[in-house]
Amino acid sequence: MRKLAALALLVLVPASVAAQDAPMGQIILENSSTLDADLYVDGDYACHAPSHSDCVAEVTSGVHVPMIVFANDDYIMSDYIMSDPVDVPAYMSMTLPVRDLTT
Repeated sequence: MRKLAALALLVLVPASVAAQDAPMGQIILENSSTLDADLYVDGDYACHAPSHSDCVAEVTSGVHVPMIVFANDDYIMSDYIMSDPVDVPAYMSMTLPVRDLTT
């Protein structure tokens, strides 16, 4: 019986370690607009990019849905851009460039 328990432990421990070591990638919000922007990935807040700057979100590799939320002039309401799903390769970056449409 002890051998069976030891075998089960050897099988379960590597599986949990492998889940923690899932390959990662990045989604970069390249904000060239005049408004601050927040990046959400799969509905969760990821990072903040002030105007004319970038922010980087670390994500597991695979398909994700990014959304960029811009503050308007009075910072009460928000405008947003919902992206199509993106496939983030392991150990690679995907860049989402945004800029003002009027400039």
